[in-house]
Amino acid sequence: MIPLDIAVNDFNQSVVKASLPRQLKLKFKSRCAQQGFKMKAVLETLIYEWVQSGGSLSGFVEPSALKLSGVEEDIKVYIHSSLKMQFKVLCVRQNVAQRQVLYHLIDQWVSRTS
Repeated sequence: MIPLDIAVNDFNQSVVKASLPRQLKLKFKSRCAQQGFKMKAVLETLIYEWVQSGGSLSGFVEPSALKLSGVEEDIKVYIHSSLKMQFKVLCVRQNVAQRQVLYHLIDQWVSRTS
């Protein structure tokens, strides 16, 4: 996957954030660095692809099953405001938390790139 840097020069951006297990965040950060990708570009691409796919929930972990006990760290990304709105609306329609989607997308990407 080649990350899109959709909003690199656009000031019309909004933040998307979530808390992740520290281990997952560190794996994500290191995989991005190893591959020469910016975390922002990867996250924006993952969100964009998820929105474009119609918000597939196949393989999603139920919120109660997320292993978020222990040390958590915040992760945030600034994405184009229109993409944020599409992401938010799709999460509401699917009755899923943005945090859960980000967890799943990052977890899947880390698994694919290992």
